[in-house]
Amino acid sequence: MAKEMVSIMFDHRKYLTDEQKKEIEAITDHNRWMGYKNVRFNLKIWEAFWKYMYQGTFTNNDSAHKVLDYGTGASWSIVTGRALGFDVTGLDIDTDEAKDIFSKFHQIVGVEASHWDGKKMPFSEDCFDVIVSKASLSKLRKTGWETTIAELLRVSKVGATWYIAPEYMYYRIPQELVTRAQVEKDVRFCAWDWNRKDDRNDRFQPARIND
Repeated sequence: MAKEMVSIMFDHRKYLTDEQKKEIEAITDHNRWMGYKNVRFNLKIWEAFWKYMYQGTFTNNDSAHKVLDYGTGASWSIVTGRALGFDVTGLDIDTDEAKDIFSKFHQIVGVEASHWDGKKMPFSEDCFDVIVSKASLSKLRKTGWETTIAELLRVSKVGATWYIAPEYMYYRIPQELVTRAQVEKDVRFCAWDWNRKDDRNDRFQPARIND
């Protein structure tokens, strides 16, 4: 698929009230997570994902798909996806730091996220049509790849689509695990990325589909 740059027209009030935006921007602790406070940028990225890539990949019955956002963080994917009519579940690692900081975001925007211990995800087999991972796989250590991919594979339906961002993370997945996902569940991998150089008008790069 050609990497055509698409401009995004944006209004945060489609997803958050002005008061919610102010509350998020007022969070002061856990500085290393503060990129999540950039409300405009994060909402624009996820609006672009749902409107231009997700709907562009699936031509029929988009809203019927069950979506898992692996490494959901502040859950901007849930805020935007549910507002646009999609069935989105967020999952994050079960650490005190992650639960503490992100629970503040979740309380403000009115969403909940599931957590896992790095061993088994709290979902049944074959329950998600789509897996989305934005910048979360980049945090895996070498020893974490096999368990994480195995669990994502377990909870994916046959023929599931996995969206991996940023694009270079797709190439870091051990090839034997990519092959396993394609053989066992016929997984289709889509690499996607974003460009934040122009803060006035963030842009979106459609996915390159790896068949």
